[in-house]
Amino acid sequence: MKKRFIFGFLTIIVLCLILGVIFVGSTKVNLNRLGNNPTAVATPTPKAAAVAIVTLTGNGFTPSNLKIETGTRIVFLNTSGTDATVNSDPYPYNTKWLFLNLGSFANDSSVSTIFNKAGIYTYHNDLKPDQKGIVTVK
Repeated sequence: MKKRFIFGFLTIIVLCLILGVIFVGSTKVNLNRLGNNPTAVATPTPKAAAVAIVTLTGNGFTPSNLKIETGTRIVFLNTSGTDATVNSDPYPYNTKWLFLNLGSFANDSSVSTIFNKAGIYTYHNDLKPDQKGIVTVK
């Protein structure tokens, strides 16, 4: 009886090993069908988006001259004590970079935009046009 039990137990172990080898072998075959190219199955890790803060105080934008990389989001934070705007130059037409016409925003609030293209962008507060800023995107 013990011999039958041992024989049965060994048979189950051998079958498990054979099935394991078949399973591992079939996985390799599937990878080979992809050309064994790791880029075909790899998922790239997305790059974290950069964020820069520009604060609008009663004295103007700080920093007033900012250098960033393409794809950077700029958050304009209004701490001026009154409503303000972020608008594209030239004042009063605001036509040079339409994505920069962020409109009016209240004190203690913010607006934001992403700079996706290299260049030099100038902007102002339409309610106080002497408050100006420059963003240089590399």
